Amino acid sequence: MADNVANMKIYRGLASIPAGSLKNACVTVGNFDGVHRGHRALLGQTRDLANRYAGDACALTFWPHPRSIVSSNVPPLISTLPQREAWIAETGIDALIVQPFDLDFAATSPEDFLRLLKASLAPRHLILGHDFKFGKGGRGTAELAKTMADDLGFEVTEFEQVYLNESVVSSSHVREALLAGDVRKAHDYLGRPWQVWGHSQPGAGRGRTLGFPTVNFATENDLLVPDGVYGGRLHLADGSQWVAAISVGTNPTFGTEPRHLEAFILDCESPNVAGELRLDVISYVRTQVTYGHAAKLIEQIAADVDVIREQALRERWLPSVANSAV
Repeated sequence: MADNVANMKIYRGLASIPAGSLKNACVTVGNFDGVHRGHRALLGQTRDLANRYAGDACALTFWPHPRSIVSSNVPPLISTLPQREAWIAETGIDALIVQPFDLDFAATSPEDFLRLLKASLAPRHLILGHDFKFGKGGRGTAELAKTMADDLGFEVTEFEQVYLNESVVSSSHVREALLAGDVRKAHDYLGRPWQVWGHSQPGAGRGRTLGFPTVNFATENDLLVPDGVYGGRLHLADGSQWVAAISVGTNPTFGTEPRHLEAFILDCESPNVAGELRLDVISYVRTQVTYGHAAKLIEQIAADVDVIREQALRERWLPSVANSAV
């Protein structure tokens, strides 16, 4: 049975796809962490081929991340599974297969994996990224798929890497930029701001006493940028968008607290923060600092807000001024 994100069907595993439900399927396979510019170009080519054959554009991804099953060296993920699904849907893909990944599936040989695709999807065309590896031990490559294509009855295209300013666009490079706090570079690779999804949760209430009430984020996002102050754009569940001053850290001026993310919404006296919140992190402002007294912190927050407001105006962070006084 399929779920739906917009007009895209989501199948929870290859075994869940009803026979004959996909026609002339053009299929790409990948982890798609972050759904960056390179991923979107690959998904776009898959969609274009499907249009040529009057078929279904399909993407196959894995959850959890294969490295979390076969390795102890697991990088923090750029995106959650719901983010991945939503962003793939934006590319016009007709069907996404989220294949559960466990030790049994990890033991599948590359040859058997291709046979499984044939049995489950009956693809017309398979599009694989230049450096994508599949099957036990990562032995599967686009070249191997090409050698089996005639026997399996589908065509294979190898998709070349996408470059930005002579640098390969990759999930690794996005992750490196975010872990360094360089949200501008991550934006360039992603083709959009890095985004955190979550909802409001109770906090210490200290921001209100300081004159800057914040929304405390509860999020399932695995990766967070380094401690500091950032500027961004908050999407509320009612569809409105607001400029926000974002703090990531432990509030060291007031002692040790668990690391968390909070956002002060500029020029909005009583925002409705119920429901899902989406936060675009657009600019880096400064590192986290410990102040000797609250008055100095209040002064600094006011200065940060001025910097962020000026950036938002200059760079047009909001689609219009209707939802904010900036």
